[in-house]
Amino acid sequence: MRRALDFLAFASLTGLSIFFFVSALRLMLASLERGATSNSVLAAPLAIPQAFWVAGFFVFALTCSLLTLRHGLLLARGLGAEADRIGRFGAGEEVAEAVDEALGRER
Repeated sequence: MRRALDFLAFASLTGLSIFFFVSALRLMLASLERGATSNSVLAAPLAIPQAFWVAGFFVFALTCSLLTLRHGLLLARGLGAEADRIGRFGAGEEVAEAVDEALGRER
């Protein structure tokens, strides 16, 4: 049951990230089409900073998509234990990582 809910969470996050990407892309294209500029002395085209925003959402959507695909393939192959390790940190691992970072050690 937990693995199915994990997959549902991955798929939902992927859907949300794709929605954000598409919405940001539409906004950037509309700003470009209208020639929208910032409300400042420079009057910089709004499409320029929005392009960086779109690029970030693209990377986020791509990462989510690949993780969802990988998780689904592992589940389909019957490798549930390996699928469980995707995107999951145990409390012990987080504490060990924080201690190592505080002491300046590399893992």
